[in-house]
Amino acid sequence: HKRAPEGFCSQECAHQAPSLPWTPELAYLTGLVTADGCLHETKTGARSISFVSTEMNLIATVCSLVAACGANPRVGGGGVTQANKPYERIRWTDYRMYATMERIGLHPRKSLTMERLCLPRGTDGSDYFWAFLRGLFEGDGSILEQRGGGTPREILIVTGSPIFAAWLRRQLHLRGVYGCSEHSAWKGKKAARV
Repeated sequence: HKRAPEGFCSQECAHQAPSLPWTPELAYLTGLVTADGCLHETKTGARSISFVSTEMNLIATVCSLVAACGANPRVGGGGVTQANKPYERIRWTDYRMYATMERIGLHPRKSLTMERLCLPRGTDGSDYFWAFLRGLFEGDGSILEQRGGGTPREILIVTGSPIFAAWLRRQLHLRGVYGCSEHSAWKGKKAARV
């Protein structure tokens, strides 16, 4: 077999890899990757995970979470957005983490094609959906307030995939959170509102 490039795992090891145990840290990280991350696969089958953000506190958070899950994050390859905001990129390789994210439903170029995710439970049966949602919100969420300030009116999570929005709405309903709609538009995208 050809050796995978630095920073990638091979297609073979990704398919054969065991899953990581589902923990609050991994669920939180998976939410962040779902929002602002990417699973990469080259033409030769080499694979890695990356995360991009203009928020340096999120970059630090992702680095800490990746390390807590046993991988080695590398920061580099940043730049400046069209809005003239600096951004940083984190890339890491962990064939078990890649396989875990792939098995729950993430895939390369997922933004418009992501569907229902299959979030596992912890080894003790714990539901880490809220940790996942925290990461998703920190990446793709907004708090909308009443005019003139005051109590927040609603939390908005934006996604380009209506199927994923419907899945998210269903997961929230199952946990007693209602008043959601995957049919609202936000800057031309489908949105799940909480």
